[in-house]
Amino acid sequence: MNPSGASTYTYSSGTNIVAPVVSSAYTVIGTSSLGCVSAAFATANVTVISLPIITVNSGAICSGATFTMVPSGAASYTFSNGSNTVSPITNTSYSVMGTSSVGCVSAAPAIANVTVNALPIISVNSGSICLNNSFTLNPSGASTYTYSSGSNIVTPTISTSYSVTGTNSLGCVSSSPAVSNVTVVQLPVIIVNSGTICATNSFTMIPGGASTYTFSSGTNIVSPTTTTFYTVIGTSSVGCISSNTAISNVTVYARPVISVNSGSICAGKNFTMNPSGAATYTYSGGTNVVSPATTTFYTVVGTSSLGCISSNTAISNVTVIANPIISVNSGSICSGKVFTITPSGAATYTFYNGTNTVSPVVNTSYSVTGTSSVGCISPTPAVSNVTVVALPNVLISGTNSVCK
Repeated sequence: MNPSGASTYTYSSGTNIVAPVVSSAYTVIGTSSLGCVSAAFATANVTVISLPIITVNSGAICSGATFTMVPSGAASYTFSNGSNTVSPITNTSYSVMGTSSVGCVSAAPAIANVTVNALPIISVNSGSICLNNSFTLNPSGASTYTYSSGSNIVTPTISTSYSVTGTNSLGCVSSSPAVSNVTVVQLPVIIVNSGTICATNSFTMIPGGASTYTFSSGTNIVSPTTTTFYTVIGTSSVGCISSNTAISNVTVYARPVISVNSGSICAGKNFTMNPSGAATYTYSGGTNVVSPATTTFYTVVGTSSLGCISSNTAISNVTVIANPIISVNSGSICSGKVFTITPSGAATYTFYNGTNTVSPVVNTSYSVTGTSSVGCISPTPAVSNVTVVALPNVLISGTNSVCK
């Protein structure tokens, strides 16, 4: 309130700034600079105008479409997105404020909830048919469908593509059509492999030219005992049966029967296995040359030149004969005498000095190796230590005389 006519003022509201919630009247008295009070009150009538209460529509659109908000309850409106036309990509809420004709702004915004319904994404089957057969298009993803062919049952004479659009229960139309590719095929012409196997092995027939096959053997995996031929017919993915019968010839090769030598060795020596009956061999010891520490048996399998593995496993028994362990006497002799070395533990002996009788002039050691009756040599020599004792040195002292 802005009074005039005095120097100071007194307000019935206590201050010149008021905020009534309904229309109200306020009184003001004034006092001059000389202290004189106004004879009458001045009255300020404050009219309170109600704020507008606005409403706005909500709704749903198909994805990619626009929605128009239509508010009411005010003279002009302000939209949170800047316009009353929106095109959200997801469910969105928009706020709207209204201003009355006298400039009063709505106390709270109105909310427009816009639901975005996804466009249906449809798919449709493709396939193949035999010439003059029909194909049924089976789309999915919508409620109703529109076919470029006018119907979902087609009978093309050449390979053809058909488009399908769909509409969901909310009336939204698919953004792009689904395409059904219908291939018109002739009767398949099939082929099948032939080959060879080793006896007791299986052979897998691998036909081509169709989708499924029927084998005279009942299955594509066979194990004939002799050379045999099998027939195969094929059916395409759309049920067309082959016009020809393919033949698979399976040749059966016999497996080799092998043998291998056995034998004996002295400990520490090598033994060579010499198998026969095949082209190549595999040894349990990794190689055909072995050096077992104890008596051992080794297995051998063979492979023929045609790649067939032997039907039997040959066994090579390698007997390991222990090497002799020998001993020998030691002793002492007078210088110039002979010492006889007498070893034991073997059948024959080898003396490193060449003979078993020695006559050393100083203390000497002699080594001896022994060989058993089956030819095995002792792994370490025995040592004979011969001590040479010096002869006594006799001296005569003094002078003696005898009568003639």
